[in-house]
Amino acid sequence: MNNVLDTLKLEYEKLGEETKYALNKWISYLNKDTTYNYNHTSYGLKSYFETASDMLGKLYCVSNAQFKYAMYINGFEPDEITDDSWCFKISEKQNFNW
Repeated sequence: MNNVLDTLKLEYEKLGEETKYALNKWISYLNKDTTYNYNHTSYGLKSYFETASDMLGKLYCVSNAQFKYAMYINGFEPDEITDDSWCFKISEKQNFNW
């Protein structure tokens, strides 16, 4: 597990501070749930983040690895850490557009 997280952390640290701030802010608006939501993977959620940021006039692009680590440090545990795309305990009812 630590090896996976170390690799993701290295990718996350490549982001600029402005991008990290925007990404972490967007994640803070996600509604947590008690069960894993398999309708939204980390890759899909990353796309929602990019779309939402573009709608606000500043497109932030992040990799799936960077997004997964951001979710992890914001308290969202993945269902299976070795999967390419992670699922999280998030509510189905979300406003993904910020």
